[in-house]
Amino acid sequence: MRKESLIRFLRRIIIGFGILGAVVYTQVFPILGHGMEELLPRFSTYYMPWLIFIWITASPCYMILFYGWKVTEQIEQDTIFTRKSAQLLKKVSWWALVDTIFFTVGNLVFFFIKAVGVVYFFASLVGVFMGLAVVITAAMLPHLAYKAAELNEENELTI
Repeated sequence: MRKESLIRFLRRIIIGFGILGAVVYTQVFPILGHGMEELLPRFSTYYMPWLIFIWITASPCYMILFYGWKVTEQIEQDTIFTRKSAQLLKKVSWWALVDTIFFTVGNLVFFFIKAVGVVYFFASLVGVFMGLAVVITAAMLPHLAYKAAELNEENELTI
């Protein structure tokens, strides 16, 4: 795959995730919340706080997409093996970690105040584990990018 095709493909994926995220956060989660209201009448009191909590979790996700877009710019400029790219990838990892921790703590709070049922709580663990997978993968990438940047800098010094 040529670089230009790769960049277009990556940008389409980022835009697709942005659109899909908007649909999930504005349509799916409110419907899910109303379904939980029907199953757990006590959830009605917590519907809006829960929905606001879920909407807040979108912010780090969109920051990840923002930095992902910046990484595609680095690929486009042939500067992917630089310290700047490693920093961008580190920010992706950081935002993924923030989101995972916030989502985990928030779900624990809603579970312990009995706002959500056991089924929802265990289903939310799927999201936690997906978040952890992103965190671990994103944490490895800056390390590899730093190593590549060091090799690139060494090669530039070699005559």
